[in-house]
Amino acid sequence: MALPAQFTVLFTLGNLRSNCTSYQREGFRIFIIQNLIVTNPNPLTMKTKLLAFLSIVLLSLTSSCELFNQLDDVTFDIVLMHPKEVDENLTGSNVTYTDVQTLNASAHPDIDKYKDKIESFTVNRVTYTIKNFASDDGSTVNFSNGSTSFSAVGASSGSVIATVSNVDLLSAATSEDEFDLDVNAAGLEEIANYLKNDLAVKIYSSGTLSKIPVSFTVETRMYVTVVAGALN
Repeated sequence: MALPAQFTVLFTLGNLRSNCTSYQREGFRIFIIQNLIVTNPNPLTMKTKLLAFLSIVLLSLTSSCELFNQLDDVTFDIVLMHPKEVDENLTGSNVTYTDVQTLNASAHPDIDKYKDKIESFTVNRVTYTIKNFASDDGSTVNFSNGSTSFSAVGASSGSVIATVSNVDLLSAATSEDEFDLDVNAAGLEEIANYLKNDLAVKIYSSGTLSKIPVSFTVETRMYVTVVAGALN
């Protein structure tokens, strides 16, 4: 027995969504069949239900494939880490320090795996840890008036997103505590956009070292949530 005309229309509409994969279109048709093939002794009631459901399907059709695609999205949390070796081997006091580094997110295996499918980054937290401190006489060195800026990879300067008033480098390296950079929501979103566009972000650091020579390691960490499409 032939299907009613309404079924034919629904099947045709399902096929019009060419940007859906074949299994998504098939799932859409199965959904329609499961909701429409019901036993009803009253033809008028059946027709009313069918027309009502057809109206709902027509209204939601434009977003049907997006909903199916969202079901395929993969969400995962990662930590992007970038170590920087600082080695100031001249002699002086109250010395200005500046540095530019690039954090390459695609160096992380999960980012590399989904790099062509990434839909969004959310930066939840940015931190730093001091390690491997050494000075010429073993005494501490203070880092003050610090600022951290971020930019796109192709830029030559960035906007200041966080500041650091004073860090006792010897004490910080001894404890190896993880310190949070005070980055507001707008700053976190800005960093996330750089990561989304380039899978990398430039980090600019500046401040004053109370004396040199001194050497230490700064480990910057970004705690990130990534949304990516499913791999084929």
